[in-house]
Amino acid sequence: MAHIVKRCSRCRRRVPPRERACACGGKRIVWLARYVDPDGTEKAQTFERQQDAEDFVENLEADKNTGSYIDPKAGREVLGSVFARFIGQTESAPTTRSKWDGIWRLYIEPRLGFTSVSRITKNDIVATRDAPASAWQGNEALKLVKRVLYFAVDDGILSRNVAARVKPWRVQRQEIEILEPHELDRVLDAVGEQWRAFVLLDALGAVRWSELVGVRRQDIDLEGRTVTVPEDHGGGGGVPHRAPEDRRSRADGRPAECDREAARGVPHRAPVWA
Repeated sequence: MAHIVKRCSRCRRRVPPRERACACGGKRIVWLARYVDPDGTEKAQTFERQQDAEDFVENLEADKNTGSYIDPKAGREVLGSVFARFIGQTESAPTTRSKWDGIWRLYIEPRLGFTSVSRITKNDIVATRDAPASAWQGNEALKLVKRVLYFAVDDGILSRNVAARVKPWRVQRQEIEILEPHELDRVLDAVGEQWRAFVLLDALGAVRWSELVGVRRQDIDLEGRTVTVPEDHGGGGGVPHRAPEDRRSRADGRPAECDREAARGVPHRAPVWA
């Protein structure tokens, strides 16, 4: 039967249940989870917290009873290595991959990137979700961690996804404010010449952020007054956005100004906003 033992990290001797330090003077206490695998081999794993050791033993016994036991040594691979294989083996658009890379680098790698997947706990997942400054960013980090850990489960190095039952933050959507023409003029004055085309295309073209940053000089047709928005950063077709002919519309004929601003002094194959 699996059980846990309280030990001193310095001398490795047992520490009495009510004691907070070892007789040798060592104050760092660890928890040793001892168990027997289905082959009858006795094994052990060390944890910093008692709760994590108890959860490990409980889950392990449940896996043995249901026949879904996986050797914890298989889970020694760090999450960063699993993420690299996840990126390499998962089909996704370049924009999605770029998004995942950013979320990983900013919110997940600093906390869990060098942690063995078998040692990641539900509390670690919650802390990763709560760390970003906004609830939206936290939810994006949680979604990516769940994907990577499900990949590890499918790969046979984990028996269950500890992030599966962690709920995302409830994000209350705010009503979008649409700028009046005079308000847009003030924004253009504030951002300066370098970003005029960027703001105009976003404000008047109704394009997504990933589409906006992917526009290049060859996508702009000054004579036809159109901007062809790529489907993704990898190219491969796009959707033409044409300036409205009715100058009474809210756009007030400005896409032509947007085209001129974007084309001014920009190399043919460089991103427009470089």
